[in-house]
Amino acid sequence: MIDGLQGDIADSWFVFISMENVEARWLECPCYPPFARFVVEELLPWLSTQHQELRLVRKRTLIGLSFTGLAAAFVAKEFPGVFQRVISQSGSFWWNDCWLSEQYRSSARVPTDFYLDVGTKELTENVVHREDVLQVVSQVEGVQRFRDVLRLKGNSVRYVEFDGGHDFTAWRQTLPEALRWALE
Repeated sequence: MIDGLQGDIADSWFVFISMENVEARWLECPCYPPFARFVVEELLPWLSTQHQELRLVRKRTLIGLSFTGLAAAFVAKEFPGVFQRVISQSGSFWWNDCWLSEQYRSSARVPTDFYLDVGTKELTENVVHREDVLQVVSQVEGVQRFRDVLRLKGNSVRYVEFDGGHDFTAWRQTLPEALRWALE
């Protein structure tokens, strides 16, 4: 149980998708259409066949952190209306020179509400994550750019800055509030 949520959440399903390995994470998380299709066209239908009650779900939330926070927002864009809410904790919206922000800016409004959080200490710029992955802007700036585009498009956005860095300890602290928001 997540600290601070005992008794707050009823009749909810949580499904966790794990990456097979580090290389799969680098491939599938940053705006990868086959992963988005897998989530919507394979995973959701399979879950519905395994658990009939999931067919009655009216509100779906997709949650991710860091690179998977970017992936969650990408899935929502690729399949508008499938997920009504996205929680992105320290989403890596800096990826590919803030590419996803520009995709949201230049397309029709996605009918999804967003909860975005980021740590006030996530300020590092010009980070070489791998030979082919350069983070030019800070995590904070990337998330703020994405937030601004969403607001410009008319999306509902809850934006939270927490006192911390890019780590599970911080995300664990903000997750209960994010889940309460998702289940409002």
